[in-house]
Amino acid sequence: MSQEIRAIVSGDGMRAELIVPPSPTRSPTIKEECLSACRAAGIEGSADFAARLKDILESLDLASETRELVAQGQPAQHGEDARLEWFIKPDRGFSNDLANDNEEQSTNAGDTSHYDRSTIDVAQSGQVIGHLHPVKEGADGRDVFGNTLAAKSGKPVHLEHDETIERASDGRLIAQIEGILKAEGHKATICEYLEVPENVDFSTGNIEFDGEVRIRGDVKDLFTVEASGSVFVNGLAEAATFVCGKDLILRGGMAARERGSISVKRDARVKYLDAVKGDVGGNLHFTSEVINSRLVVHGSVGPTRGSIIGTTLTVVGAVRVGQVGSTGPSNTRIVLGTVPKLEPLFDEFVSLVEQLEQHLESVNQELAALKTPGKRKTHGNAERETELTFEIESTESRLAAALQERDRFAARIEELRTVDLNVERHLHAGAIIELNGRAYKISESIRGPLRIALGAGDEPMLFRTHDDPGQPLNQFTSVQLAA
Repeated sequence: MSQEIRAIVSGDGMRAELIVPPSPTRSPTIKEECLSACRAAGIEGSADFAARLKDILESLDLASETRELVAQGQPAQHGEDARLEWFIKPDRGFSNDLANDNEEQSTNAGDTSHYDRSTIDVAQSGQVIGHLHPVKEGADGRDVFGNTLAAKSGKPVHLEHDETIERASDGRLIAQIEGILKAEGHKATICEYLEVPENVDFSTGNIEFDGEVRIRGDVKDLFTVEASGSVFVNGLAEAATFVCGKDLILRGGMAARERGSISVKRDARVKYLDAVKGDVGGNLHFTSEVINSRLVVHGSVGPTRGSIIGTTLTVVGAVRVGQVGSTGPSNTRIVLGTVPKLEPLFDEFVSLVEQLEQHLESVNQELAALKTPGKRKTHGNAERETELTFEIESTESRLAAALQERDRFAARIEELRTVDLNVERHLHAGAIIELNGRAYKISESIRGPLRIALGAGDEPMLFRTHDDPGQPLNQFTSVQLAA
């Protein structure tokens, strides 16, 4: 050959080409010449190299220059870092994706209300909430010279978690309780309370949570907060709806404009309530005022120096407030001596007792008629007497049980029934105190401190001091039957 066979290696050492010049005849030493050229270039004589060289020589075109890949390196396969993947939004559980939506509830049939589009992710017990993907190991490479190309190792991820999260052997992260995922850095836990960092509005949607809810901001109009635990609101509650399995704490008060409501299993502690409809299973504590509202409180109200104005307040326990009513017309009504939860049940048993007594009387009359002396006995009459006798026994048993329940409810109502209204500053004219089926409307404002309670014979009395024998309440009021 007029020209030499050459091997050329790329700058990165990953490719080597064999260049064979044209020749009129095939040299008997061409293989050795190729091997010599490759050895001179430093190419490693691997099995892959031998196979490629064989293919090149078998397809060699002597009429033109041959330029073929004779060796190729293997790049290093670098390892992959471990990766933590959460399947629910951690920590805040909120996004602003809805904040720019139209803030008016859709009126088109079939549309989803923006109020219901909650952005909160709540982990359920047993739910796979994430996956800790392990480090993927790399593989070293080699260049055409036979040099090792070291692979980079992946970096591990260290996750610290408590007993609220279980890490399975395959890396799955499983919630052990229901709650909100809190994850910061390499630490994670599930909290049994939900913390809303700002307002409850279109950025959060309605809140429904099995646990405690803590809201740092306000609760905007027409949104609902429902929790099996207590609800804390640091800001203002507007015309919203609260349903609490435990306590309700409204540090900024509630201005409901007659569209908001509260339903509280235990105590409610508020700054003020304005135009709120509500039911409080325990005690009501307020610091400023309750105005233009309709409330049923199954515990006590106060003690507080605050005012009750323009409100219908039904209270099972004692009331200790600063002021009732106002100098102008206010339509203030305090209903005492009632137990709203039990009285409807008591009434049901009273009605049942009456029905059973009437039925028993009717059956006894029919049986007496069948047993009239001289009345001809027939087979049908005998069967009917047996039926009536069984019906009487069954009805008497049901009546005894109904009487027992009626009396039990009556005793419990009497035990809980309280008439104890304490007013520190003013009981204003026009305010109505309703008890024992009568409405006592205050004729002229009375300066406190004063107490209204039952005296001898359950007569409503007004006391000015602890030692005061009291005066009948009707001396300060006009009296009529309660509506």
